Parts: sequence; C-alpha cells; structure tokens
Amino acid sequence: MLTDIDTIISTLFPSRTNDRNISCKVFIDDLICKYKDDRVATKTLTRVFFNQCVETFGIPPSVLRLTPKGASESISLSKAIDKMNKGLLCSLILQTSNHLEKSDPTQALQQVILELQDNIDDCSSNEEDEKGKKLFAYGVPFNTKPLDVRNDTHDTSELGSKSFPAVALAKKLEVFFNEYASTSTTTTTTKKEKTMTFDVNKANDKVVAMAMAMAKHDIEDGLDTIEKCVQKRLDKALQEYGNKHTLTSEERVSLKASVDLTMPTYTEEDIDRIFAENKDDAREYLPSDVEPQDDKSNEPSKQPVKPVKIDKPELKPAVESMLSQMTSGVVTDIEELLQTKSQLAELQSSSENLKKELSTLRSRSFAAQAASTGDVKVDGKKLKYEVVMRKASDIFRNPRSGRKITQLDFEIPTLIWKDDEGKVVRHPMCPDTNINYQFRASHLIKFLTAYLLGKNVWLHGHTGTGKTTLPEQVASLIGLPLFPLNLDSQLERADLTGQTNLIEQNGTTITKFVEGILPTSMVLPCFLVLDEIDAGKPDILFAIQRATEGKGLLLTEDGGRLVKPHPLFRFVATANSRGQGDEHGVYAGVRPMNGALLNRFGTFIEIDYMTPEEESALLEREYKLPKDITKNLVEFAKLCRKAFKSGETSVPVSPRDTTAVAEFYTHYSAVLTTKTQAIEYAIDNAILSRCPIDNRQRVVELASRCFADCKFTN
Repeated sequence: MLTDIDTIISTLFPSRTNDRNISCKVFIDDLICKYKDDRVATKTLTRVFFNQCVETFGIPPSVLRLTPKGASESISLSKAIDKMNKGLLCSLILQTSNHLEKSDPTQALQQVILELQDNIDDCSSNEEDEKGKKLFAYGVPFNTKPLDVRNDTHDTSELGSKSFPAVALAKKLEVFFNEYASTSTTTTTTKKEKTMTFDVNKANDKVVAMAMAMAKHDIEDGLDTIEKCVQKRLDKALQEYGNKHTLTSEERVSLKASVDLTMPTYTEEDIDRIFAENKDDAREYLPSDVEPQDDKSNEPSKQPVKPVKIDKPELKPAVESMLSQMTSGVVTDIEELLQTKSQLAELQSSSENLKKELSTLRSRSFAAQAASTGDVKVDGKKLKYEVVMRKASDIFRNPRSGRKITQLDFEIPTLIWKDDEGKVVRHPMCPDTNINYQFRASHLIKFLTAYLLGKNVWLHGHTGTGKTTLPEQVASLIGLPLFPLNLDSQLERADLTGQTNLIEQNGTTITKFVEGILPTSMVLPCFLVLDEIDAGKPDILFAIQRATEGKGLLLTEDGGRLVKPHPLFRFVATANSRGQGDEHGVYAGVRPMNGALLNRFGTFIEIDYMTPEEESALLEREYKLPKDITKNLVEFAKLCRKAFKSGETSVPVSPRDTTAVAEFYTHYSAVLTTKTQAIEYAIDNAILSRCPIDNRQRVVELASRCFADCKFTN
C-alpha cells in the first residue's frame, strides 16, 4: 500500500517546525516516546534512525560494528539492536543525538559505539525477549536519568541543530506508518507490544543470500560491484521471503529495517560468506543458464490473437438486448463487438513491434555512418574490408558461463578482411584474442555504445587494471586494427603528425612529407590508443586536440592538406586520472588536462582491478592452480592493492602480476620439492624482487599473512 509522503510526515511528526527537515529532537519526542513500550516498533525505529544517520551525514557504514564484552568477534549494530531491551534502545538514540550535537557525525557515532560495547551487559535480572532469552541491559552511561526515555526523565532541550531530510526519512518509515499509524493516533496512546515469532537476524541473512542468487548473472557479467548488484535485488528478495514465509506486516517492517541498516556495512567477503551459509535456501532463486532460442527470456511470451466465436447462439438475442440497454443503443451487435476486440489486440501487438523497430532505427540514426566496403594498403599489399552489422550480444559472451550478455542486444559495425584472392584474413594490427579475458558488462555497454555513436573514449584507473587490454580485446573480436601510441616524454610532434625529409630521387634531392602515426591511422577504420595521455607533453596534446574534434586534421607541414577521419576511426585514451591531475597522490608526472581536450571525449569509463571472484576464476581456468593457492594468491593481491591505494606501498600487484606468479608456480611446482617452495620462488620472482627497498618489508608481511607456511625474506 502506497501512502502519500506528506501524510506520513504530518502524522508521525506533529511537533515539526517545517516539512523539509525532521530534527533528532522531533524524532525522539514524536516517535520514540510514543512507541517506547513496544520493543518491536522501537527496534525498527532504531534501525531506521541509524540508517538515516549514515545516509544524511555520509558516515562510513563500517562504523556500525561493535564487539561486546567477552565476545570473540564483532557484530553489526543491527544484530546488537535485536538483543537490546526497550530502555537501552531508547537511550541509545538519545545518546547518539547528544553526541551529534557536539561533534563531527562520524566521530559521534564512533564514540557511541565505543560506549555501547563497553557498557552493555547481559543482566540476569533484566527482562526477557519473546523466546525467553535475556536481553542486553543498559549500563553506564545509558542508565542516567537524562537518557531514561521510558520513565520520562529524559532531556531533549539541547537537541535541535542536527536534522534529517523529511522526505527521505518518511520514505524509510512508509511501511512502519502503514503498520502502526492507524492503531496509535495520539501521543498518549500505547500499543500493546507484539512479539516476533521469527529470527530477524537469520531472516536478514537469508534475504541477502536470495538477492545474491538473483543477481548472479549481473555479477558474472560485471554489471556492477557485488554489493551494488545485490542491493538492486533486495526489494524483490524481501518480497519473495515475506510471501514464502507468510510474514506479518509487522515482521516485514522489522526485516526491511534490518536489511537497510546492515547491507551498507557488508563487504564482498561478508556477502559471499552469507551466501555460502544460506546457499540451500537461496538455490531456487539462482537464474537458469539455459537460453531460449530467440534469446528473449526476459520478455513474456505472446500468443497469436485468435478470433472469438459465439458457441451458444441461443444467448445472442438476450446479450444484444442487454448491450443495447447498457449503451443506450450505441452497441447492438455482439459479433461486431468481438471482431473489434480482436482487431484491437492485433493492433496492440503490432504497435509493440513497431515501437521496438523505431527504437532501433532511432539508435542507428545517431550512429556513425560508414561505407560498406573499402581497401587499405598494408606492407605493400592491398587488403579489402567489409563492414558487417552484428549484434554485440552474439560477439561478447561471458567467458565463464558462455551466456549471452542480454544488455548488449544492439548491433555494432564489425570488419571482415580479405586479401587479393578473396580469402578471409586478419589485419596485422588487429590484436590477438584472449579467450580467457574477463569482460565486464558495465564496461562493454559504455564502450560499445561510444564506438557505435562515434564517441571517443577515456579509460582511467590505477596502474595494472587492464585499461589498455579492454580496447585490445574489443578490437580483436570486431576485426578492428589497433594502433598503440605511448605519450611518453620522448615523443615529438613530428612523430605524431609527420615531417618533411630530404630524399634522393633520380639523382635529384627533393623534399617528401612522411606521415606520422596520427594522419596515417585517422583514415583507417581503427582504434588509436593514446596510452598515458595525462602524462603527455602540452604541444603533443594540442595537436591531438585538433584531431579529436572529428572535423579532420590540417597538416600545415604538408601544404595545408586536410586529413578527414574515417567514419570508424576512434580515439581511445588511457590514463591514471580523470584528467584533473593526480587525485591519488601516487602518479608522478600526471598533469591536469585542458578542458577543451577532455570535452572531446564523450565517454569516461573507470577501470578497477578485477574482483576476487573474477580473478580466482581466471587463475583456476587458465592455469589450473590448486584452490588453496588461488584463494591465498587472490587475497594477497587484494591486500597489496589496498596498501597501494592508501599510499602504504608503491606496489599494486596487478592481474598481470598474479598471472606471472601462476606461470612461475606451474613451472616451479614441477621442479622443486614442495608446493611451499614453489610459491616462495614464484612470488619472489614475480613481485618481491622488484619491490623498492622501503616497500619490500610491508609486501613481505602481507605475503606471509596469506601464505603462513612460506618464509619470505626481506
């Protein structure tokens, strides 16, 4: 049931001073005081309160974890909330509000969490929950009178400066409002406390596991991070779980509040662990890898429209009489009405097909138009090419499952090359295909759309993430030549645009203009990869800027000749930054780019390191590494990258490094005595030996943490 947001705000917060913001004081006075005797409601409100704190004040979700006295490991705040009595829940919100008034929001929550884990107590005299288990009581400082909401001795007089956006808060309280508002209409009315018959923490984990199962294809295709893919499926998972277990509306409110609070705190490892622990329950929600022949599994099947016939003609006069009376004589013939209905259904079906065709045509109208055939000279030989439109989803499949990436259901131009004899050949500058390369759908959707629409692409990310490999592998599969150009300090303008040389011809010295890489590649259907563009020299970048406009390159060195770009020519830039300078503080030589040049790149794509799941699959598939070695190696790479991003080391350990370790390990395991020796030599060869002296000790520590049986030397 949908409820008007204004109604929620006005009903739940009668003491508010405006409709834009709800202060912590109003939240406590209007909600906490009202529902303080209902533990289920108070738990839900506490989760909503902290979830809104994280969202409004930008607090890292990792702050919301605590380790109670005597516990061996930390727990999420949501799980701790489920074990608190009503008094502690109310005092916790009030204490948090007090700290928010006095300090930075993140520091305020950190302080509250420290106080909470140091003072909660499993008091034997405290009340029991609905299952008879003793609840966390509130000790110092939560048992003071100014914080005692239940006995009405609490003090909110100094609260008021910190507030939440009213609309955002109301949206989080919509389900709560629908459950509680109709049964409590005044601040003095208390609602009989309900008891929960299900374990909200277990239900929370099962919902996350179900969402993980539902998002499995999106994760495999690399549509987004694991956390974001799972987040998008949570609402569906909550609905499915609630329906399957016939949860009451109150239980659904509590479960949603728990999921909303805990999900931002989960890492990829947490989600993987939760899924592994609840896989049996979530298995039925895993998507099927069996594709229908028409590859339109997401579309409902449409049955052909059949004409409706009258089976009982004896009823026809009575029905027509009724129709005439109901429509004041407008409709008198039932057969005509049925025929009209069938025609309408056919028109609706045709309309849907026309919409799809129109959408495709509209997309093509923006695409760069290229001649269907052409020829180029390569090493003195002529090669002919043919432009063939193919669906991207037929070319780029998930290498792990072989499944089509359905989001790529659009056509792109591909090239077929033939020699003088008509034999299909490969252009010598077309990169080799790596069948194990792990494409990510999120990258492909953006990159191929830019290619189709004639946009230049800027790929940015840390070193070793695969920025150059992406255009190489795309080019290899669509038959496009690729010319790499490293914009290092040795590159001169003449190397780029060309220069005039003196040559001997028939005994006479003449001048001849020799083209550089830029005009040579611009007339071809190809990718020109500008590697490390943000480290390029200004004079080189200005020459490139002229060419990126798409209007051609004027060669003043060759008599003002205008080089017009081929319709399928694209610039692809790779960089460690977005063009605004070194935002990470680890890349010397990276410069801020000219705004006009940046504006010539229509698509920016961030390339991050492979996820542990992707890297594990690659190593196991390509190198057949033992699972324990793969797991430890991927974890080692992850720790090194984290240390690199935080500035602890200058050694990122890229996928190139982990594959090098795998190659060395495969060799050493065959010639050395033990597996331990093999991994020691492999990591030393591929990574440790190239570490700077001031970094080596830290990298050795990380390696020793992941490979406990190995002995690495500083």
